[in-house]
Amino acid sequence: MEKNKPSRVSTILAGCITLPLPILMLLILFHIPVLSVPAFRIVPYILLITVIVFFLAAVDLFLWRRKKTLSGKIIFCLALAGFLSCLIIDASELVIAKKQHVSVDLSAAFYPDDGDISYDGDLSYLNYEGKDYVLSLWLPKDAVKEKAPVLLWIHGGGWTSGSNHDAAAHCKYFSEHGYLVASVEYPLSTSETHLYTIQQGAVAKAVQWLKYHASSFGGNINRLYLGGSSAGGNLAIATAARINKGDLDPILGDTLPKIKAVSTCYPPVDPAKVYNGCDLVFRSRIHNVCTQNWGGSPKEYPERYAESTASVLMDGSMAPTLIMYGRLDHLIPDSSYKSFTNRMKEYEIGFCTIAFPFSDHGCDLSGSIESQVWRQKTLEWFEQYQ
Repeated sequence: MEKNKPSRVSTILAGCITLPLPILMLLILFHIPVLSVPAFRIVPYILLITVIVFFLAAVDLFLWRRKKTLSGKIIFCLALAGFLSCLIIDASELVIAKKQHVSVDLSAAFYPDDGDISYDGDLSYLNYEGKDYVLSLWLPKDAVKEKAPVLLWIHGGGWTSGSNHDAAAHCKYFSEHGYLVASVEYPLSTSETHLYTIQQGAVAKAVQWLKYHASSFGGNINRLYLGGSSAGGNLAIATAARINKGDLDPILGDTLPKIKAVSTCYPPVDPAKVYNGCDLVFRSRIHNVCTQNWGGSPKEYPERYAESTASVLMDGSMAPTLIMYGRLDHLIPDSSYKSFTNRMKEYEIGFCTIAFPFSDHGCDLSGSIESQVWRQKTLEWFEQYQ
């Protein structure tokens, strides 16, 4: 009996060391609510994780073949199942890339990294409550005969946090592909100030600033696009809808240039559905940021939430919109996109949705397969709507 004790201890230790990651990949593969939450951070690293899980499975196979115990066999089988889960997730992402006719750089996807995120300067465009807000600029890389198209980027952060430098890698990418990129800093909501309309107004003010100054930096305001991630995606879609309808012209006392197209990553197109349908783990956080931004719940202030809901704001002037998201998003229910796409169909407006089945919120990490697909499709999307 004593001889077997060290063997059991070593088997337990091997399982504790090698199984957590494979088991997590199984939870992600089967979309287990709550338990698959870590996908929020790790799926963009899926190629690297696949290699790690393969190594762990190999270790478990070696230990099982040495000891020939039932527990060792179970540990190896779980590790192998985790590795197969990784391969399925890898394959699903590469299949989507192929369907979208996107060439994936596997070396970049193996370890996603922002790389060079330098920018060309900040310029003030708005003073609100005594504070100056800026546009950070990325100038188009190559001089061209015609003016460069303009991309206004809106950062995420749940309307209450975040920075206009959070997506610097995206901004750098588009500037390197010939765009004048401006990332907008906008007023953030707090528990005392509910700035959902002020934020849309700030984006419109940035558009107004670009109307008069983009040409000085090589930009063609007649080819103006909006982009954003998460809450920034919500602001991009909602503000573009209001700009194209002319709702904001009287407020600014000026005619704003129309938005040609929009491209976003995992935007909350229907904030009320996000409030009511997000994962239990994040529910208190989501309720808090929504309360800060709109002053309460959708039940208390349905009209406020409607002012930020894409399907409500939409009409025939809506800008063609591309959305990339993960079906495993624990913050934004997959179903929230259905009413949006149905309304786009009704108005016969161009739209494109790219859904990754095992990806979560934040899946656009620079270099990830999701990010590479979204970036390349965005360039095509914008070229389609000149």
